[in-house]
Amino acid sequence: MKFLFLILLVLMMESRMRADKNYLIHVGHSTVFIHLDGRNIITDPNWNNKNLFLKRITPPPFGPEQLPLIDLVLVSHGHFDHMDIPTLEKIYRINNKVMIYVPENLGSVLKRSGITNYKELTDSQSVPFENIIIESHKAKHDGRRYVIDNTGLSLCFLIKGSKTLFFSGDTGYTDLFKTLGRQQKIDIAMIMIGGWKIPYLFQSTHLRPSEAIQVFLDLKAKRLLPIHYDTFPLGREKKGESVELLKYHARKLKLEKKLIINKFGDKIFF
Repeated sequence: MKFLFLILLVLMMESRMRADKNYLIHVGHSTVFIHLDGRNIITDPNWNNKNLFLKRITPPPFGPEQLPLIDLVLVSHGHFDHMDIPTLEKIYRINNKVMIYVPENLGSVLKRSGITNYKELTDSQSVPFENIIIESHKAKHDGRRYVIDNTGLSLCFLIKGSKTLFFSGDTGYTDLFKTLGRQQKIDIAMIMIGGWKIPYLFQSTHLRPSEAIQVFLDLKAKRLLPIHYDTFPLGREKKGESVELLKYHARKLKLEKKLIINKFGDKIFF
């Protein structure tokens, strides 16, 4: 009986230690839930079934109410598939103390929805959030909410605590990645790989799978989590095509073991 009690005690302790570990969950598209050093952060949250006229092709694995309370939201730009107001309103209803970081000039969009806990960021800012540091960097992407407005800034983010994570948002290839690779020690790079089969005019503002591998190498990150694929039909690529191309280019450079490719909703410890 005493032996059984000791086993149960060890299992409970292991479970508690595991619960305190850093982990992330790719929910779909560019929505990644991150538990880092006790803080809960989410990127570009979108639980909507539609992105304007585009219907979601892969349902989210669960609802936002099934996550731990979110402390901080990072919005990379104003496009409707990245800044989904119904989702942000729901997160705000669940926890009205949540803080939302958005690129400059997008705060008014939140304000019209009754969301007041926000901070606008510009290029090359470093902002403390409790025990985490958020760095914003300009992405190569026109993120205007509407065709004619002043909300064009798109951002990449560094999330820095006991581990450092990079979140690409939507972007084309720039020298920023080499600069960050020289300056930072990045544990996980979350890099977009989908939406690249689009008209030529816009191709330079979305990373192809081969470019995502190059960005990963530039960043000198330890692991690569692909994002922005198989959720909304934003490009003409088939479902699964972007991931297969990413694997192909990773194999050529013997980087397969660096990839994190799990089902949407899986918990990934780091």
